[in-house]
Amino acid sequence: MIKKILLLLILSISLLFALNFKKPGGGSIFYGDALGYYMYLPAAFIYHNLDSITNFPEEAYIHPDIMWYANEMNGSSITPKGHVLDQYTFGVAFMEMPFFFAGHAYAKITGQQTNGFSAPYQNAIRWSSVFYTLMGLILLYKILRRYFTDNVSISAIAILFLGSNLFWFTLYQAGMSHIPLFFLFSLLLYLTVKLYEKPTVIMFLLVGLVCGLITYIRPADIVCVFIPLFYNVTDKASWKNKIGFIKEHKGKLLLAMLICFLIWVPQMVYWKIMSGSFLYDSYGGKQTFHFNKPKIWEGLFSASNGWLFYSPALLIFFAGLFFWKKYRPFSTVVFIMIPVYFYLIYSWFVPNYINGLGSRPMVDVCAVVSLPVAAFTAHIFTLKIWKRILFACTMVFCIAVNFSFCIQEHMGVSRSEYNNSVFVRQMLFRYNLRYNDLIVNDIGERQPDQPTLKPVGARIYASLNDTMKNVTKDSLGVLIYNVPVDEEITPLQMHITYHEKTMKTVHWIKGSGIFKATDPADTWTCQAFVFTVERKDETLKWKGVRINNKIGRMNINLDGSRIYEYKVNKWGEVSFYTSLPDDIEEGDEIIMKITNSGKNTMQAKNVYIQMFE
Repeated sequence: MIKKILLLLILSISLLFALNFKKPGGGSIFYGDALGYYMYLPAAFIYHNLDSITNFPEEAYIHPDIMWYANEMNGSSITPKGHVLDQYTFGVAFMEMPFFFAGHAYAKITGQQTNGFSAPYQNAIRWSSVFYTLMGLILLYKILRRYFTDNVSISAIAILFLGSNLFWFTLYQAGMSHIPLFFLFSLLLYLTVKLYEKPTVIMFLLVGLVCGLITYIRPADIVCVFIPLFYNVTDKASWKNKIGFIKEHKGKLLLAMLICFLIWVPQMVYWKIMSGSFLYDSYGGKQTFHFNKPKIWEGLFSASNGWLFYSPALLIFFAGLFFWKKYRPFSTVVFIMIPVYFYLIYSWFVPNYINGLGSRPMVDVCAVVSLPVAAFTAHIFTLKIWKRILFACTMVFCIAVNFSFCIQEHMGVSRSEYNNSVFVRQMLFRYNLRYNDLIVNDIGERQPDQPTLKPVGARIYASLNDTMKNVTKDSLGVLIYNVPVDEEITPLQMHITYHEKTMKTVHWIKGSGIFKATDPADTWTCQAFVFTVERKDETLKWKGVRINNKIGRMNINLDGSRIYEYKVNKWGEVSFYTSLPDDIEEGDEIIMKITNSGKNTMQAKNVYIQMFE
């Protein structure tokens, strides 16, 4: 059966390489979190600059994109001693270390750049993700086989891998913490069973080591201790047995706790040298948990990286909870650990966990999730053939949806952290963009069929005159407003007071203008069309449309383009439609304005709004 798992991964890897040819632009795996985790390795073993981790010699010939991300760290975590500190711990780098050395050796043998970031190093980290997923799945298979048949176990593993974002982070976004953590959680399940079968010192030390590594990599995953703690606890009698077991082996347990702590010592010494303190908040206090405002529903079901929204096959996890007797020894682990984990991870200040497909932290605990998934699958295997076929077809469809999400994310036609449900439905199984898709991605409203629209009144233009500051004229005498860097709210505003007598038939408001971005922008620093409906101090509706990634993209074929592409120093029209709220009343204020939250320069002309039935 292990051969089947290997075959599954080989086929998936082949699919990855096939899809890579379709990716526009390409790019390095070393960016964002993945770069932060990895930075320790070249700093420690190539440049010997752990005290200035973002400084590289010019002759290293590191790709400019990597250098840009590295330089972004310079302002993120400056210690009291003036050092730039990597905000991540060394845990992921420790797991990647063997592959780093293999990539370094290969680069030397083949005469490629040994700068720590060239192709051999990137490929080595990619293979580390494949390796840890493979090892995790093999261990998971061994666990499932204790409670389920061979067919059920392999089916559950196929659903878990192919139907969830475990697939994405294994094959597309290597270098993140989640795949090593998936492996470690699988290993912890396996070792927990072995520990209670044979409670030797070695087994206690191994369990302590794995728990230490998990919490070292990601402190929020401290819930891992629930696995050995609540294993085989199902009633009062078993809980008494657990207490007796702990008392009997308290010396070994203390050793396990000691090694769990010792895992942290090198990091604490590093913090002490760099900051003057053994414990240091490398996140600077800006990134934190809001335990009084957890967003569990959004974390699970939101179109902005919701776990089950992007891994719909795993909805059967909840159904599997009703069949807990099938995995009885781990049932209490599941019922306690997973809800606590939901609360912890979705109390994070960014509960959609940007930079990834779906809810990233749930990849860590996929091994635990697999138990209810397998239990429900086992139940299905006992039903009539037509029900089994229906289940199989449903799972195949959910897997196809997951593959579609992966392809879209890989090609750049979707960015799941910015998505809304309307955009996702509109784009399902589509891999080429249309202009309207760009609008729907921003405002979550399908755009109307323009030829059928009937205008109500004339266009209302933003008021400009040639005596105003920052206003110039083009060659045809058209007034241009030059948005300065320091201006967040521009004077390009249009106001309409709602009067039911003359506007009762109005349903759509169109915003339009011709723009030229003179500074580069990204998803965070775009200028925007902002539409609001205000009633005294209450905002009835707010919609914002990014301008920069729409310039020059109307009425052209967008096949092969990405959703966030930006044109600089080129004029182009940007327009969109949005509906009036159903509860709009007499005297409400309709406002359309151009904002510049990124504080970049831009030029604009012919900015107007118009009403339509």
